Amino acid sequence: MLNNSSVNIRTSALLRDFTVALGQQLYFWGCDIKHPDGNLLCQFGLERVKSQGHQGTSCYRMNYQGDIIELHGMCVGRYSIVDTSFLFTREPLRSCLYDSSKPPLPGHYKKELVNTRQVNQLASASRKFLEWWLEYENWIETKTDKNYRKQCYKQFRNFSNSRVWLPPDKSTKWLRCYLSSPESLQRAKEWKKL
Repeated sequence: MLNNSSVNIRTSALLRDFTVALGQQLYFWGCDIKHPDGNLLCQFGLERVKSQGHQGTSCYRMNYQGDIIELHGMCVGRYSIVDTSFLFTREPLRSCLYDSSKPPLPGHYKKELVNTRQVNQLASASRKFLEWWLEYENWIETKTDKNYRKQCYKQFRNFSNSRVWLPPDKSTKWLRCYLSSPESLQRAKEWKKL
């Protein structure tokens, strides 16, 4: 039986895997914006809004189950009035709790609102964001060619500074397990061996 310290270490390790997965997914969402059939994020229901703060990338937002989902090239998150908000930042690469129901200014994160210490609460908030993410990916599978995500992954792998995670088929399975049964989930490095 695992003690609390071991559980926190394991949860932190899974959160690191999840964070790297989100780094890869940012590239995929960028591909979705430039899709030949038009901007897939907008087709899914996200609204393109004027980017504040860091310029050069677009910002997309939608309401989801009473929360705000916001995607930006610098950060993504699920911001809640009634629950803990989740924030992922690209620089530095991290997932954290965000103590506000309003999305931050991309690239400018108030230190007093960023919390990485409450590991179990952070894991729970990351899975709430993942609910939306997987819903979007399920939609992508119905909207695009069956090899579309594999092509995105192949392009991402070709960048010298990319931090490649699992290929799309394994990635989706790992993320579904992270959502439904994280207590029995193996680290992503183990999935790479399969």
